[in-house]
Amino acid sequence: EVVLAVAPPRTGKTAWLGNVVIDAPGACVATSTRADLHEHTAGLRSQRGPVMVFNPEGLGGVPSTLRWSPLDGCAQPQEAMLRAGYLLAGSPGAAGTEDRQFWEGNSFKLLRCYLFAAAVSGHSMADVARWVGNARDHTALDILERHGGTPPGWAGDVRQLAEHAPEKTRESVFLTVALTLQFMADPALARSVVPEPAEKTFDVRRFLEQRGTLYLIAAERAHGSLAPLFTALCGHLFETAKVLASHGTNGRLDPPLMMALDKAALICPVPLERWTSDGGGRGIPLVITIQSPSQLFDRWGKEAGRTIWSNAAVKLIFGGLTVAEHLDDISALCGERDQRVRSHSRSHDGKHSHSMSLRRVPVLSSDALRTLGPFRTLVLHRTTRPVLGRVVPVWKRSDVRRVARAPKHEAARG
Repeated sequence: EVVLAVAPPRTGKTAWLGNVVIDAPGACVATSTRADLHEHTAGLRSQRGPVMVFNPEGLGGVPSTLRWSPLDGCAQPQEAMLRAGYLLAGSPGAAGTEDRQFWEGNSFKLLRCYLFAAAVSGHSMADVARWVGNARDHTALDILERHGGTPPGWAGDVRQLAEHAPEKTRESVFLTVALTLQFMADPALARSVVPEPAEKTFDVRRFLEQRGTLYLIAAERAHGSLAPLFTALCGHLFETAKVLASHGTNGRLDPPLMMALDKAALICPVPLERWTSDGGGRGIPLVITIQSPSQLFDRWGKEAGRTIWSNAAVKLIFGGLTVAEHLDDISALCGERDQRVRSHSRSHDGKHSHSMSLRRVPVLSSDALRTLGPFRTLVLHRTTRPVLGRVVPVWKRSDVRRVARAPKHEAARG
């Protein structure tokens, strides 16, 4: 099932999500803006399989154990196209501009060509960022024109954009791609996408077979965000897992790949309108957390946001929401119930009478929803009646406490 948790800050979301990560029966990918999810779950997950961390900013003092280049596999045109699409999906890009589809379509053409050119010629992401930063740099175009495996029309697309497109179009396209790769301006972040020659490539098949865990940790930034990089890496995992699932029993992964996307709108805005329609049936369950329903519409747009909301078979609503429209909509999903109303009247001659009537009232009012206490949540599951649940914080689990008490060398051995 697709699970969507709506949890304002400090309402118990991490306390719940940690349980999801620990209990995932197979491989698990967990995104977060803080190191606490890793702190509470990595010890137990290491007993199930290898644990990897992609934390280029070093948040919480948790060291990265993985470096990954978006160029991985891009010598294949199809992979270059997928990777370009996911990088742009994680970028602010042309959001909010007129003719957004036009700008994004041209940005996609340029980025797929640059990724392919770099991959087939042995260049790095640093080179791609340099090409993007200078529209007059024809290095990628020269590679495309010389390489025998360049798909028809790709070199022509770059030449058209770089040399013949109107100046405004050219500047807008290159700016959109430059914003996508803005994180490359930070040397520490740039090093995270340039593996050493001796480093092994991230093997998705092995990761799934070994029931590994990958933590992606990054701060939410207005500029230079790692969101495009995280989106591309998660996209690589998702697309590879889909291919592997197609060869499995009933077209599903067994055990499944759990994708726990905390703060998805901020640091890993994968195309959830598609993933939520396709993932569950392939054995790739999604658990998504947002701070407010408005984040869906702000990040993915009105219609895509509605699709994500509708596709979430399970919705967990934590207390603390304060937008009346959101509270009213969620209250309406809970339905109404009959409430007995006793009335009393007195006639002119002094006689008293009592009567009983029914009126319809909300099952859970907006105010009751807003004031749900800590670690309480409303559970909405498709056609099931609404349920009020209580979260057991992950740090109160006996197995988590046992690992926390163990000496570090014993916890590492599992």
